[in-house]
Amino acid sequence: MNSRPLKLVEIATRRRVAISMGAVTLVLFGLISLQGLKVNLLPDLSYPTLTVRTEYRGAAPEEIETLLTRPVEEAVGVVKNVRSVKSVSRAGQSDVMLEFTWGTDMDLAGLDVREKLEVLRLPLESSRPLLLRFNPATDPIMRLGLIHGESAERADETSLKVLRRHADEEIKKILEPVDGVAAVKVSGGLEDEIQIEIDQDRMAQLKISLESLSSRLAAENVNVSAGRLEQGTQRYLVRTINQFASVEEFGNLIVSTAEARPVYLRDIARVRSGYSEREAIIRMNGREAVEISVYKEGDANTVSVAAAVKSRLQELADDLPQGVELETVDDQSVFIDRAIKEVINAAILGGLLAILVIFLFLRNAWFTLTIALCIPVSIIATFFLMGQAGISLNIMSLGGIALATGLLVDNGIVVLENISRYRSAGEGLVSAAIKGASEVGGAVIASTLTTIAVFLPLAFVDGVAGQLFRDQALTVAFALVVSLLVAITLIPMMASTRGHKTLPREPGSSRMGSWFASSYARLLDAALRHRAVTMAVAALALACSAVLLSTIGTELLPRMQQGRFDVTLEAAPGTPLEATDRIAGRVQRAATADAGVKYVYGVAGSGNRIDANPTESGENIARMMVAMKSTASREQQESVIEKLRFGTREIAGLESNFSEPELLNFDKPLEIEIQGYDLDSLRKASEQVLKILRASDRFADVESSLERGHPEIQIFFDQERAAALGLTVKQISDQVVGKIRGQVATRYSWRDRKIDVLVRLSEQDRQSISDVRELIVNPQSDRPVPLSSVAEIRIAEGPAEIRRADQERMALLRANLAYGDLGSAVAEAEKLLSDVQLPYGLSMRITGQSEEMEASFRSLIFALGLAVFLVYLVMASQFESLLHPFVIIFSIPLAAAGVALALWLTDTRLSVIVFIGLIMLAGIVVNNAIVLVDLINKLRERGMERISAVREAARLRLRPIMMTTLTTVLGLLPMALGLGEGAEMRTPMAVTVIGGLLTSTLLTLVVVPVMYSLLDRRKDAVLASPGQPGDDSGRQIRSSLTVPAG
Repeated sequence: MNSRPLKLVEIATRRRVAISMGAVTLVLFGLISLQGLKVNLLPDLSYPTLTVRTEYRGAAPEEIETLLTRPVEEAVGVVKNVRSVKSVSRAGQSDVMLEFTWGTDMDLAGLDVREKLEVLRLPLESSRPLLLRFNPATDPIMRLGLIHGESAERADETSLKVLRRHADEEIKKILEPVDGVAAVKVSGGLEDEIQIEIDQDRMAQLKISLESLSSRLAAENVNVSAGRLEQGTQRYLVRTINQFASVEEFGNLIVSTAEARPVYLRDIARVRSGYSEREAIIRMNGREAVEISVYKEGDANTVSVAAAVKSRLQELADDLPQGVELETVDDQSVFIDRAIKEVINAAILGGLLAILVIFLFLRNAWFTLTIALCIPVSIIATFFLMGQAGISLNIMSLGGIALATGLLVDNGIVVLENISRYRSAGEGLVSAAIKGASEVGGAVIASTLTTIAVFLPLAFVDGVAGQLFRDQALTVAFALVVSLLVAITLIPMMASTRGHKTLPREPGSSRMGSWFASSYARLLDAALRHRAVTMAVAALALACSAVLLSTIGTELLPRMQQGRFDVTLEAAPGTPLEATDRIAGRVQRAATADAGVKYVYGVAGSGNRIDANPTESGENIARMMVAMKSTASREQQESVIEKLRFGTREIAGLESNFSEPELLNFDKPLEIEIQGYDLDSLRKASEQVLKILRASDRFADVESSLERGHPEIQIFFDQERAAALGLTVKQISDQVVGKIRGQVATRYSWRDRKIDVLVRLSEQDRQSISDVRELIVNPQSDRPVPLSSVAEIRIAEGPAEIRRADQERMALLRANLAYGDLGSAVAEAEKLLSDVQLPYGLSMRITGQSEEMEASFRSLIFALGLAVFLVYLVMASQFESLLHPFVIIFSIPLAAAGVALALWLTDTRLSVIVFIGLIMLAGIVVNNAIVLVDLINKLRERGMERISAVREAARLRLRPIMMTTLTTVLGLLPMALGLGEGAEMRTPMAVTVIGGLLTSTLLTLVVVPVMYSLLDRRKDAVLASPGQPGDDSGRQIRSSLTVPAG
């Protein structure tokens, strides 16, 4: 493998200008590509889920299940690659969630689902099914709150209408054209509506039905084009002008005649300008507000789009109505900008520390500068490769650059240290550069390939891990490839231009270095004399690490501290929206009273949601986002959560749930599914499990989907009585729906807006159960009949929601963790539930984040094993030996001791990020052993005896091994300290690599030489001639078979 590096090194040293121009070109292309890279918090994720959302206003959960959910499930459940089908049927809304196998083309899957939905026949009153796709990147990048600056806690109707109109007509229209903005959604406030409140008794007297009234309104409120008319040389357009020009004109509409006299709409109904039924009440620090959510286009740069939006908002500031304020509730770009800056700072600081180590070892400014150039050249050139691969700037890709900062100089250190050794031996500048770089070229290429090879198995990793770490793996691989190219071209070229002959050859050039080198020599001699003891100590370290690892907790992903937390409040089912808002207001006031809280944003009701997450919604649900001040600590945030949790327990009938924003998964840490058909059996079983979980202090915010039902007024028709009156169940049902829920008869044009015209009973005629009984079901008959004459009306309790999994009903229990890690919590839940006896026909299983964690861990363990195998393949090819790679591979399990100790000392849990660190470690820790074994082999080829070659190679490679280890460790140190936003996603990996690399290096310097001597001695016995098992001829045969590939 030496011939190729030799030729490339010779070219680099002979054609310095060409190499310099090549480096400049790489840097230039990298800088150009950097300008075009997107900036996001996370990589572009393709989460394999789709949600089909269908709405049917006013329908109960059981009707939703029958009319919407089941037909949709049956239609889309046969789509290719569907792994599971789950659904939630709530009042007025059906959500069917499809989970596909990882790797499915979600664009094609979406087309398949749409084809199935196109032929599906659903009730005419329901909305068209809406296909939603879960992706963290589709969350709004900004949330704005429009509020009255001096408004009281309860704003009046006029001010709320003004806020809503200004948001719809001004702010939305100005922000939507901004480059990169996909949509602007407005919610909250009051929407204009023309309300026609009928007098059903008067209509019955005049024999006017609700349907005929609605049809009359629609027929009269029209403008029609009648074509063109030509008179002489003039051409006219003919059209009728009959649309209502004002609200007052509605009352003058003639709807019928009685005794040859016209009946006006004002005679049978009250017409007024009101507002549509509210679905949400939005508050910011207790004051009612209108929310404006800004969504970006899929390929847009979050930071630049947010900056453009904020620029337009500054222009709007002077045009706001008097007393109105526009405040930013949430801005993703702020957190992204801070998190990315922290990663960049960590990379810069790590690079500076690595350069400092190099200078302290080499004590030569020119050689230090030569190696230091590896970092900026490699990183900037990496941006070009990132652009070609479609990788954005995010905390994972930049984390990969920060992670690679210490590794980037490793190849340069090995090359330059060997060049300096030749210079110290008296070689000239060019000769030393060529010989030094060529001698270690094979080892450098092999060590780089082993590091890169460990990332290939990530292509086989399913789940969150594969999606999340693809960018990081490619970024590190790109950076290492460029650093290898720099190490065997740019460094020899620069080293051949100038340098000092008097360069410290060994760590023994200083008093401390002399002591360290002599101590290491004595330790190595002792280890070689007592090989059995050395291997026993190594085995003991491995056993201790296994015991220590078993005590470390597990989790899917670390919780990222974003300085905020979410609160979900659930009042008793049937609680009106205004009552829910009052309850939520008490909690909001308690939160804002805390000195560490910056603001509280709350939504009572469903709001204006377009996401695929089937979060609980309804008039009895309130959600709050509590943002902490930048100076608040995690402990202070936990204190606020406990205070609010305690306060909500004192509110009768209120359930609360507290959580921190999740990056990728909206499942609770612990979820338990109980499947069956009968709702009563499911409810009893869920109550039994609920009681067990709530009795444990390990779990918090435990809730069940069947815990509380929704109050209903159920109508059972007497079909015989209805038939005797000439009525059908459908006709009676339409009368009930039209008079209570109402009908949108037409739309009123005002300016450039369309306002719904709603026809229904007046509010005072639909307030009680007795009002329902008195509904007239045959208004066009001579004898009006109330609903109570043809139906039995009962008050009952129906389910608040019906959940299904794989087309079977289920009860879902969910819980947060009060303390501890996810793995031990799941184990405790399994122990607690082991004695639960379920009725026949019911089954139970634990899901949630634990299920995703187990799947990810299985994939990562497979990837780790495959990574080790690939490392072995690379080394076997390098050394042309099947045994020597085993010597090097042994340094991988040696790293486990350091990993276990580092995780234990820093209280870091085993997670997906730690596993990725372990996979990376498998490619990094072997580098030192490769350099060491490569030199031992070369010394053996020159005729040196085995033990002498081991001692000499260890002495000569001590300095580069210590330098590369320290530069990598110090390069990762800023990441390991866990400072700044997004540190939770960087720190575990850095801690893993640092711990494993430190112990592996220390043990490699001792155990690998011992392993080499043991395995190589066995080769002597195999390869030596039968007569002389240890003679020189056997050594010559052995040497010829172990010559490196280069």
